[in-house]
Amino acid sequence: EKYFKKSLESFEKEYGKDYYRTAEVWFEYGKFLQSKGRETEAFDANNKALVICRKVYGEKHPLTALAWKNMGDYFTLTGDFRKALEQYQRALISISPDFSSEDVTDNPEPASALFDIRLLEILKSKAVAFEKLSESQIDRAEKIANLENSLNTIYIALNLIEQIRSSYTTEENKMYLAENEKETYLQGVHTAFKLYKLTDEIQYARDMYTIAGRCKAAVLRSEIAGREYYFTAGLPDSLQERQKNLARNIAAYTHLIIQESSQIKPDSNKISAWKDELFEMNRENEKLGQKIDSMLPGLKVLQQKTGPLEPEEIQKRLKSGETVIDYLISDQYEDGRKKLYTFIITRKKFVCLESEVDSLFDVNTDIIKRLLSPRGALLMNHDSYNSLIAALHYMYHTLLSGVEKHLSGKRLIIIPDSEISYLPFEAFIGEKSSFQPGFENLDFLIRRYVFSYNYSSSLLPERSGKRFKQRLYAFVPAYSSNTSESEVRSLEGAGRELEQAYLHFKGRYFYGDKATRSGFLNVMGSGAIMHLAMHSVADTTDSRFSYLLFGSRPDSEERPELFSYEISLARIFSPLVVLSACNSGSGPLNRAEGTLSIARSFVLAGASSVIRTSWDINDETSAEIISSFYKHLAKGKRKDDAMRQAKIDYLNNKPPALHNPYYWAAYEIAGDTDFIIKNKKCLLLQAGLIVIIVFSSTFYLRRRRIFKALSR
Repeated sequence: EKYFKKSLESFEKEYGKDYYRTAEVWFEYGKFLQSKGRETEAFDANNKALVICRKVYGEKHPLTALAWKNMGDYFTLTGDFRKALEQYQRALISISPDFSSEDVTDNPEPASALFDIRLLEILKSKAVAFEKLSESQIDRAEKIANLENSLNTIYIALNLIEQIRSSYTTEENKMYLAENEKETYLQGVHTAFKLYKLTDEIQYARDMYTIAGRCKAAVLRSEIAGREYYFTAGLPDSLQERQKNLARNIAAYTHLIIQESSQIKPDSNKISAWKDELFEMNRENEKLGQKIDSMLPGLKVLQQKTGPLEPEEIQKRLKSGETVIDYLISDQYEDGRKKLYTFIITRKKFVCLESEVDSLFDVNTDIIKRLLSPRGALLMNHDSYNSLIAALHYMYHTLLSGVEKHLSGKRLIIIPDSEISYLPFEAFIGEKSSFQPGFENLDFLIRRYVFSYNYSSSLLPERSGKRFKQRLYAFVPAYSSNTSESEVRSLEGAGRELEQAYLHFKGRYFYGDKATRSGFLNVMGSGAIMHLAMHSVADTTDSRFSYLLFGSRPDSEERPELFSYEISLARIFSPLVVLSACNSGSGPLNRAEGTLSIARSFVLAGASSVIRTSWDINDETSAEIISSFYKHLAKGKRKDDAMRQAKIDYLNNKPPALHNPYYWAAYEIAGDTDFIIKNKKCLLLQAGLIVIIVFSSTFYLRRRRIFKALSR
């Protein structure tokens, strides 16, 4: 405080009271006073900044807008929400050159601001003020009206977020925006939920799900749009360079406009000229984007997959007995708790639930991650055993017990969010009533339900007439000293897990130095099952550079790594990709979407479904599970049923010491769960029914003709 005052005295002495830099000091001094709980003094400091900004910069300026926003924040904090809304409206007028409405229910267009981020901050604060005002009112109609105003404002903020994201030139900035604006999406979901509870109108529930879908798709859209993808897709170097230059120039001109607008006397001629240049560059960028889309049909398909689906469309895609459970969880605690939203969708029902979790949720997530690992299994003792089963039981009650009454059948499609992506649902423990110590006595949910997973509702499979080959192509490298990985060991159980598979499926077995990256790329569009038993390496900072490690020939210069970004833009035609590799379902956690893994890249590339692993797997037990899976798959079981039955077979035949979920719960199926081979018994039954129907129809028509002849 001493130095804030010295700074203010120094500026006033040298430049006078209205020096433009003095406003910045008052802003910072006001923040300091507010952090100390001295709200009235903070208000006075910000008011002095506002006076200087209006005098020096005028009414239409980002710093004037900031001063009005800070005034609004003060009134929100003190509970005068109507006054706060008036200040926020003045802030919107200041930040938007062509907006002048003093009606607090009006908002400017997202593309009309001097400074996008400032406009976003004001809109978010205004939406909160409307919601707080609604909470303070008794009249139901006024409550609804103010909540609708809040929701409308949030929608404009969300459109602006997506507009800002499209103008960012680096992947890091886009990811940062997606993660740090998740709470804005949560605010919209929360407001829509309040309207849904007040009015019981299903449209507000749909609004909740649409906003949640937009939130989850944000990172995916950014990742797909990343410039780094293009160099793998065969674009000419000149086209890549042209696009990079355009992106840099657009960013530079945008920065120049913002900087000039912040001056005491902005040069309107310069700003106008730069905006004209920016307009032309954006037009050129749009044309270039259309050209790239025509050259990269795979990229366009990927982009189309990101749009959130309406609940009605999801219901059309579901089969009888299936239930989608889609989660959205906040990343920020408020008063020690954070929001959890659960969307339950069946063919005939759409339910939205709001709940809260405390810090125990994060504690138990960490326990599960730590103990379901090779080290956790090896060092399991009485205390860690109790911690693990308590954590798995806690997750059942937190994430599933309240959902069970809304389920339709036993097939559950889990769409996780954030850290929920780490959790193995089938290993959750139901009732704890009277079991003896030991994993063999626990009520694992795998015995109740059939689980599968998906990354987004937009990736749920549509019903189609696709026909796949009942063939199996397996790639099993035998790593040697000439690989790029100096400490890679061969997967000893990899060959054994395929012995059962080739009793039922024809195909090809690529082993050792024949299991190459190019060999896989040549057959990935064949329509066959792809089995990849190899090491995967997850890049913990950037998911695009996670990779599968194929084999390599001594005399070849071909690299063995197949990167995640290469997979995403490939066109894979396969009913199933089995990633029998450690951590193929794990990757860096993005708070807006969950884990960004190699398995997800295969789904984006077109694979109907993927079997992935959530942690470092045990070679021997995984070989038994995968072998049993292929046996049940060949008998005509659905993919999810075949995986569940393989795990139950394992639990029924293994000693209690190996019932720890670490050994059997890592394998998960994501995507379409339909059968690959039709069940022979079902086919015979269908044929029998057809024969009976044909015979009955013939017999009926013949009798009818005889009856008519006798009547004559």
